[in-house]
Amino acid sequence: MKSKRIFIAGDDPLFRVSLKIELEQIGNFQVVGEARNATAAVSGICSSVPDLSIIDSALPGPSAEKNIVRLRQVIPGMKIVMLATFGDDDIIKCFMAAGADGYIMKNTENHEIIKKINYFLDKNKTSQSE
Repeated sequence: MKSKRIFIAGDDPLFRVSLKIELEQIGNFQVVGEARNATAAVSGICSSVPDLSIIDSALPGPSAEKNIVRLRQVIPGMKIVMLATFGDDDIIKCFMAAGADGYIMKNTENHEIIKKINYFLDKNKTSQSE
């Protein structure tokens, strides 16, 4: 089975490293890049072309909505999952309207994030989480 390519964008290095380790230990995931700000995230995602990108909604730099729209233009088939701090319906609606496939709350444990990654990768059409 081909490894699923994942990009992790978040300003917390501990989150990025711990999720990367867990994903790669499973064996069917390959973390193809990481970023700590929005500009580096968009650049890294565009150059690595992952199957799924996990993007912290509060990254320093251009807004999450602008980044989603840009990534949809460049890599339309990639799954985009946003990390959200609050379950604010208006913010979630903005992510979804911009083209995100869903969201995961930041306080979700890594093993649950991995379940949700599998869910989003297995879905054929856009869906929402949480």
